[in-house]
Amino acid sequence: MAPHKPEVEAIRLSKKSSRVARRRLPSTPGGFSVNFCRNPLCERFGLFPDPLDGRGRGPKPNFGKVNGAGEDRAFICPSCGVSSVVKNNRAVMQEYARLRREDRRTNGKHCKNSGCENYGGTVDLSPRAYRAFGKTAKGDPRYQCKSCGKTFSIGKPTRRHKQTDDTGAILKSLVNKVPLSRIAEIHDVSLKQIHGKIDFLYQQVKAFATDREKRMHECFKGREAFFATDIQTILVNWPVKNRRGTIPLLHMVTVHKFSQFVVAATVDYDASVAPDDLEQEMNDCGDFILARSMRRHGRLWAASEYQDSLIRTQGGLLSEDDLAVAGALRLPGHGSRVRGDAFKFAHMMLVKKLVGDQMARANYCLDDEAGLAAAVCALNVELIKSGRVNVAEISFKKGLPNDERLRMASEGRQLLDAMLAAEADNMARVQMDFPRLNDFQTITLIAIWKTYRELPPEQRARTLASAGVPWPFHTKAEPLKKIRLKTDLDDMGWDGLARFFAGASIHPVDAYFNFARRRVAGFERGIPTASNDQRIWHAYSYYNPEMVPKMAAILRFYYNYMLALPENGNATPAMRLGLAKGKIYARDLIAWR
Repeated sequence: MAPHKPEVEAIRLSKKSSRVARRRLPSTPGGFSVNFCRNPLCERFGLFPDPLDGRGRGPKPNFGKVNGAGEDRAFICPSCGVSSVVKNNRAVMQEYARLRREDRRTNGKHCKNSGCENYGGTVDLSPRAYRAFGKTAKGDPRYQCKSCGKTFSIGKPTRRHKQTDDTGAILKSLVNKVPLSRIAEIHDVSLKQIHGKIDFLYQQVKAFATDREKRMHECFKGREAFFATDIQTILVNWPVKNRRGTIPLLHMVTVHKFSQFVVAATVDYDASVAPDDLEQEMNDCGDFILARSMRRHGRLWAASEYQDSLIRTQGGLLSEDDLAVAGALRLPGHGSRVRGDAFKFAHMMLVKKLVGDQMARANYCLDDEAGLAAAVCALNVELIKSGRVNVAEISFKKGLPNDERLRMASEGRQLLDAMLAAEADNMARVQMDFPRLNDFQTITLIAIWKTYRELPPEQRARTLASAGVPWPFHTKAEPLKKIRLKTDLDDMGWDGLARFFAGASIHPVDAYFNFARRRVAGFERGIPTASNDQRIWHAYSYYNPEMVPKMAAILRFYYNYMLALPENGNATPAMRLGLAKGKIYARDLIAWR
């Protein structure tokens, strides 16, 4: 969908209005804002500041201040002194709306013209936007859009899908790391047919998953759940004249720990907006003279700003001749990349919408990506204050060779066995007081109690949030793990802290990323080709970035609903969570309407 049209008159800022724009914090017309102190340990956590208030008589209240310019504009909390980078609330809401539109099931009942104002608006929700326009030769109802005049028909999803007998086999090939050219050879079809089947499968998995996951919140009602969130980089080949480079797309995933169900998998790419069109609209409405947090179109990378970013990150690979002759440096295809902060906020908003707010407690375990923990805190202010949401950053030593990880895992097991034997008497007494704790949780309680019992609650909370807990029981997946709990409000008790630290992990999402790299050829880490001395172009990576969100959605569905592994009791993650009673087969997916 094209960005919203600018106002009839272009925005013209006077010197006075420019000063005000630099001082104030942005908000959306509906009142949504994440621009406040995002530190859960602060007394002003979640309170909206307003630097322009207090203009009457008497002393002005201390509402904090906004410092910096451009990307560095930040609100400084007067209580805790923590700075929170000012976000574009409009951009966050626009990106969340895009993710919700992608998940919404329309069954094709809307205008197919992405440049039309009725695009995505269904016949059921907007009947006055369409008129009946007869039927097709097969009897399917046809409608005409009153805005653009385009027609479309509504019928079974397979009505234009030919040779459906091959679709299930092609689906299995797509999620078993078979390159597209080999799929064409094996199944004796053209690449155009394969892309058509990918489009068909993409629409089917969205429709099926949306219908099932409307009741996902019921599966978490009254339960304490752990969610792991991380971001994977997927490289897309990007040709520039006679050289080749790669463009990184971000694949953000949240996984429920105990069922391994992938709650959400999103990609920071919007195929419906052309960078050049966006650039023109931003010029027309004066966006480029404003800080990004104040822009009307702050969700996506503008063409010129993205080109500057590419030159900064890959400029060493490009000669002056490349830059002069090759034209604008942009992603292949038609779409635009989403700004990182809007993308992270919108993903976590989608997760919150899907899992609901009826859980006894939600524990978010996050990779230490910049700003991710603050985003989750900003979106769950009231739930954090009521003790129903915990947020933690988890880091561990990455890049270790397999032998070193095995050695550290062996040390972790030995330490655990030694502590279980040495603390047997203490464990018995603890379990008398807290009978719901298992042995691992009990030894965790003893370990953290010995370390932190002397600290007052406020100091303990600050220590857990900054230094964290160095986890002594190393595992192969997370060696030298450190857990930084951001939301210790002294309301969990020692047993609650023990349960949290014993369960905190981002291994579920890391395991899914490993699964994605093993199952989809285009998601593999870069594989340099023999003819590429500079190692900046990779075999099997996609050339069209639109393939990444499509394959991410197809893989998520296959993993959640179709893959029943023996180690999981021959049950799919959807079965373990309670969203399905049995395995979903390809024939069920193809026939879904």
